[in-house]
Amino acid sequence: MPPRCGVPMRKLLFSVLLVCTATTAHATTLTTNGSGQVTGAFGIVVGGSSYSLVMADTTCAALFDGCDSDADFSPQTEANRLDAQQALVSFLEEVWAQGFGPGDIVGCIGSTSQCAVYTPTHIVETNPGVGNSVLGLLTASGLAQGGVQGIAATQDFSSAEVAAWALMTFTAVPEPGTALLLVPALVALAHRRRR
Repeated sequence: MPPRCGVPMRKLLFSVLLVCTATTAHATTLTTNGSGQVTGAFGIVVGGSSYSLVMADTTCAALFDGCDSDADFSPQTEANRLDAQQALVSFLEEVWAQGFGPGDIVGCIGSTSQCAVYTPTHIVETNPGVGNSVLGLLTASGLAQGGVQGIAATQDFSSAEVAAWALMTFTAVPEPGTALLLVPALVALAHRRRR
């Protein structure tokens, strides 16, 4: 009769399950300033990437290195742009879920109706100085939605009460799928060893 190794296998299975659980738990964390205003967020997971954003109440050119070249912006591909749009919507949904409203977001302080958050994505080649951005909109009723909006390099939200820029970065997040595939294989191996 071969030696039993059930205890080490159980420990291995438990360890793999623990790792799988840890890699699937992602939570958006809002950042606030000393006045309790939302200044950004990190850990917004969309499409295999983790997004972070910082809210800014300034001009597009000041925040995005001139706002006049595609290289000035993070979301470079169409897939990244769609994910960035979803990240903005997820951010605004989290703002609402944590009890904040449109007027609690830096750039929209005092607004009672809505807050539109823009992240530029690319310049329109046929019209220099004009570009596109993804947009997240939070209304006073808690509705968060996304869209695409044209922008100008001179666009200035510093005096607009209902709009702000979001400086966005993203990094790849390891997919938990591979680790989860190991679980059935390890269970089958443990079961086979018991026989």
